[in-house]
This record gives sequence, C-alpha cells and structure tokens, in this order.
Amino acid sequence: MKKTIVGLLVLFLISGCITSAQTEDDPMSGKTVSFQTVDQYTIVGTVWKNEKSTKPPVILVHQLGRDRHSFDSFAKKLFSDGFTVLSYDMRGHGESTRKNGANISFTSFTENDWKQLPHDMNAAAGFLDADKTFIVGASIGANATLQYAADHPFMSGMVLLSPGINYRGVDVTLATKKSTVSMLVIASKEDSYSANSSQSIFSTAPISEKKLLLVENAGHGTDMFLKKPELMDEILGWLNEHS
Repeated sequence: MKKTIVGLLVLFLISGCITSAQTEDDPMSGKTVSFQTVDQYTIVGTVWKNEKSTKPPVILVHQLGRDRHSFDSFAKKLFSDGFTVLSYDMRGHGESTRKNGANISFTSFTENDWKQLPHDMNAAAGFLDADKTFIVGASIGANATLQYAADHPFMSGMVLLSPGINYRGVDVTLATKKSTVSMLVIASKEDSYSANSSQSIFSTAPISEKKLLLVENAGHGTDMFLKKPELMDEILGWLNEHS
C-alpha cells in the first residue's frame, strides 16, 4: 500500500514538472524582458517573437494606472497572426518602477515626467532593433505614441485608442500637425473628451492615410477590447494592410 502511495506521489510530481516545463516553453506566454531608457529607467516587458516574420513588429503601450497585461489578449492575437509583439510597463507602472536604483511610482509624476514617455518607446524600438515599427497606444499611451511618431516618420503606422488633446501635460497639438505617420484613431462616443479629441486629431493630421473609428458604449482605452472585442480584428486588419 505504501509503495502504491509513493508511486502515485512520484507520478504526480513528475506530471507537475512536465506541465511547468510546457508552460515555460509555450510561445503564447511570451518572454519577460527588460531594457534601459536614456534617462535610466529599467523598463520591463513581454515579447512574443516571430523569428520568420516579415511584418514590422508591434509595440503596445497601455494607459495610465494599468500595466502591459491589459494588452495580453490582443498581443497573443497579433502573435498568432505572424507579428512580433512587445508589450511593456510604462515607467512608474507595473514592474517598470526602477530608476538609477531607486523605486519610482507614476503617482508622484509631474507633467514633465509624463512628457518623457516617448523615451520608453525609443528604448522598446531599440530593443527590437527595428527601424520600422507599429505602435498601439491607449489613452496617455496614445498621446505619447503620437508625440513619438512626430519625430520618427519612418514608423509603419500607429493606432491611437482614446487619445486626448492633452493628458497630464502630454499635449499633442503640435505633434498632430507635424506627424506624417499613417494612423488609425479609435474612441467611444460616450467617452466625450477622447471622442472630440480623436475627431480633432483626425481632422488636423496632414496626411491622407488615416482612419477614424467612433464606436458606441465601448469605454476607454483597452477597456474597449472587453466591450467590443471585434475592435481587435479591426486593428489587426489595419496593421496587415499597412505591413
């Protein structure tokens, strides 16, 4: 009887080890990575690497108070469609709270701190070693994406989820007039500030390759994926068209 119990325990432990190993090797789980910004933040992210992909990689930038995992479902959809994807925690969020050895939280950020968000994107693009990238940003992440794009015209395109003309001092008025990067802008109509800002950004952008999508009762930022999951397919189609 004792031998039987011991045997079952051993089998159980072996099974557990096998399950753990399979989970760690599962490409759909992505790989945790980190990289440094020019102003010495350690940014932590998850990368899903498609080694044979010929498509530009996609960088995902979450909204204020969230972390990279708010993009997990969409990241896996992109990866399944052949994209390399990098989703990261913005400075001061999630696991990206170290700067020069000190702990930093976004709750203490000034307007000037928020204006440095494009440094995170620059470091992410450097980590991917890619000149051509897509960036999908949500809320203040969308504002930072537009500012980054204004100075990086080589980008393949950007998707702005619930942008605002000015979030926490990240004002995109000049960036909108300057950027020549293709854009898809999405907002929910009842999210009035983002909807009005999206319309203004779309109307002002001096490019022909742009699209505005205003939806009903979808919420804000990546929350729109929960209420309107079909938006993920809409974005995926747009990214493929511009790859």
